[in-house]
Amino acid sequence: MISIIRKDIMSSGLKLQTIYAVILSVLSIMLFFDIVQYLVIVAYGIIIIAPLAYFGSVFNYTTLDYHKEELMLPVKRPDIVTARYVNYLFLTGTNFMLVLGFIWLYESNVTLLETSMKSAIFLTMAVGLHFGSIVLGGAFLFGHKHIKTIILASFLLTIVPVRLLMEGIKIIMKLDGTFDAYNYPILMILFIGGSILLYGLSFGVSLISFNQKF
Repeated sequence: MISIIRKDIMSSGLKLQTIYAVILSVLSIMLFFDIVQYLVIVAYGIIIIAPLAYFGSVFNYTTLDYHKEELMLPVKRPDIVTARYVNYLFLTGTNFMLVLGFIWLYESNVTLLETSMKSAIFLTMAVGLHFGSIVLGGAFLFGHKHIKTIILASFLLTIVPVRLLMEGIKIIMKLDGTFDAYNYPILMILFIGGSILLYGLSFGVSLISFNQKF
């Protein structure tokens, strides 16, 4: 499994370096200029788009050889699936820690952020895992050659359910607005827990489908 992760990193080394150069540049700009109100949008971009950009190149070369190179390595078939999921989780978690580090730095040197904003940022981790679950699961289930359609469908299957869930919480808890839910950090923790379960389910489905195909 480690050999596959190394193969992904070596094949996408320049892409990965570019991603983190952009991330650090954006966070640095936000620290020196008063545009922290866009932090939530930036966090979503970092946690969702950055890993996707990296995996785009991974999906590209695995589509061309249909995993033949990977199957030639001294690894078991489940290791190929496991490596992808571990890699995505690592990248998403790393990006999330970068955002949390920026929050700590900003609050230490500038001012405290509102609870609702921090809760919204924590929700990005849940959304990132939800999105990754559908993208990776779809890639192994339907094949990487359909990745563009899978990404579009994954985006819709992530944004729409989250929006409907927020609307449902608004009605159940009798809140004034949908975004008032961000004032309850426990809800964000539950969202993350649900996304972790979905990620595990997606991993199981991918293992079964990949073993059947190869």
